[in-house]
This record gives sequence, structure tokens and C-alpha cells, in this order.
Amino acid sequence: MTIVKFRAYVKSEKVLGRVVGIDFQNHRVSVEIEGQEIRDYEMENVVITQFTGLYDDNGVEIYEGDIVEIQEMNITPYRSVVHYDFMGAWVESHPLRRQLGFSVIQNLSDYCDYGRGMPMEVGGKVGKCSVVGNFFESKINN
Repeated sequence: MTIVKFRAYVKSEKVLGRVVGIDFQNHRVSVEIEGQEIRDYEMENVVITQFTGLYDDNGVEIYEGDIVEIQEMNITPYRSVVHYDFMGAWVESHPLRRQLGFSVIQNLSDYCDYGRGMPMEVGGKVGKCSVVGNFFESKINN
């Protein structure tokens, strides 16, 4: 079962924090930023992202908007932004897969697990995965 958690990027402060409450009626989000008190923000001043239920190979929780580095078999590692929608968590496929005409997206669960720590050979994963940043704090967005 997936644990429902949210993270928020506070646009004005350019920082990520843990969502501790959402007031839909008043359009406010309560965010806990590391080392600070919980603060309320107008909903339009934050971008809310959801926990995918997946963890990278180091046990780090993966949220939509995170950037993961994927090592697939012996192919050159690549980085992709995590997307999360009705299809679940997914990333763009390795550029080589796309050039060969295979799927342009790949289920993130092919590379990462649900916190069971199963090695690639046992869990059926096709590669290794690690969170290396997030879209909001990266140079991609600047």
C-alpha cells in the first residue's frame, strides 16, 4: 500500500518542504521547511508534489519532480525527471531505447523498489536508480 505524502516547493523562497496540512477551503498549504517552523502559504505560491511510493537504491523517498540517475545494465547512465500521474511513476526512457523505436517512457518501478531493498537480481529490476536532485532546485529550471 502506498503511503500518501506530499512535498511543496515554495516559489518565493525557492526551497522544498514537507506538506503538513492542506486547507482547500481557504486555499492554504502548511509547509515544514527543515530547520524552520511550520508556515502557511497561499496555494498559488507553492507547487505540491506527491510521494511515488518508491525508494531509490539508497533508501531515499522518490517524489514527482525528483531527478533520478538510472543505470540500465551496461548502458551509459542517464538522468530523467520523475512524473507521477494516473499511470503511476514514470521517467523518459534511455535515449538509446528511444532511438531504437522502443517506448519513450518507462515505469520507474522497473528501476526502483517499494522499500523492500531487493537487489536487482532478486527483485526483477532492470537497473539501478538514485535521486540526484529535483526539478525545482536544478539548473534545468533556472
